[in-house]
Amino acid sequence: MGGPMGGPGGPMGGPPMGGPMGGPPMGGPQMPPPMGPPPGVPGFSPSYVPPAAAAGPAGGMRRCPSCGSDVPPTFRFCGTCGFRMDEHTLRLARGTIEMGLVGDLSSARLRDELIALLEEGELDHSIPRLAELGADRAIHPHLAADDEAVDVLRRLTALRDRYGLAIPSWRLGLAALARRLPPDEVYEWLQRLKVRRRDAERIAAAVTVGPRLVERLQKGAEPAEVVALAEPFAPDAPLFALALADLPPLHAYFERLRDVHLEVSGADLADLGLDESPRVGEILAEVRRRKLNGELEGRESELEAAREMIEQP
Repeated sequence: MGGPMGGPGGPMGGPPMGGPMGGPPMGGPQMPPPMGPPPGVPGFSPSYVPPAAAAGPAGGMRRCPSCGSDVPPTFRFCGTCGFRMDEHTLRLARGTIEMGLVGDLSSARLRDELIALLEEGELDHSIPRLAELGADRAIHPHLAADDEAVDVLRRLTALRDRYGLAIPSWRLGLAALARRLPPDEVYEWLQRLKVRRRDAERIAAAVTVGPRLVERLQKGAEPAEVVALAEPFAPDAPLFALALADLPPLHAYFERLRDVHLEVSGADLADLGLDESPRVGEILAEVRRRKLNGELEGRESELEAAREMIEQP
């Protein structure tokens, strides 16, 4: 059967498969590598040697996962079909497409390759290429490595940098790729990838809670309500919601509301005569609600509001 580019031969289409890990074919004389890509395929760089090629035998060929052709180690692009030879994309494609053993591959290996891909920074071509190869659906049937994922990830990254949030790029990338997973599948998939529990919870919250924040906050909300909705799932879920929809309440949350804290504490309420009880937390929560909504400013106004609530029967 021919390959996706119409070539004959090996299991990926194109020329017959070479030796292990995409090396030169076994037996027979070898043709010298071409001196440059064919017309219309940019990217030949004699000085560029990918890490995998540099670590292997001199002049070792790589196999294009798109059409199956052998590609010289100095080529950035496949000379036959123009596929960009990203090392992380290649390894993912090789593990999920050529081997055809996705279910048997190490989950940690897939996780590490995805993280490496999402951290490399050149996402405009590498993420869509996963979809073209079918690698995204091989990893999970609802994973979406498309142009929309690139756009969402670009907005997430810009917003993260704008507000100085300590969220790694790979975590934002997994949320963008997993944005179409049903809620009951997101956390299960992340567990299978052996993503650390804390990170998995943040990604799952972004994918499941983020769209609901958009729906709720499009109707408008007081500052205290914005904090009540966003804070339990911060920072990933409200950031993901803001990447989906440019909502002023969420900008306000990241610009100032998340940094609003009380100047009084439970010890101050004890000095006012309130014994330790659940009411301490209730009064502090109400004082903060009023402060978020602009009703209180400064320690003295907070103490006065707490005193009035304590004196109420």
